[in-house]
Amino acid sequence: MEANANPLYANEAEKRLHANAINQLCQELSKSAENIRPIYEQVLSELKREAKIKDYLSILVARTIRESAKGNADTRA
Repeated sequence: MEANANPLYANEAEKRLHANAINQLCQELSKSAENIRPIYEQVLSELKREAKIKDYLSILVARTIRESAKGNADTRA
């Protein structure tokens, strides 16, 4: 099996950091990890490609998802 040349997570510490961000979003948005994780990982993948500094990606991804969720809630109100 060929190793992924560009893995989403550089190491286990980064994977745990993003897992914690996903869990926090699940609590805030009252959604399951199965709902949040694919969205989170898609946004992370997009932002990570362009990021020069990767230290704050979990914050930026979470903010993007929160804003998206808020926008969806506003359109339903």
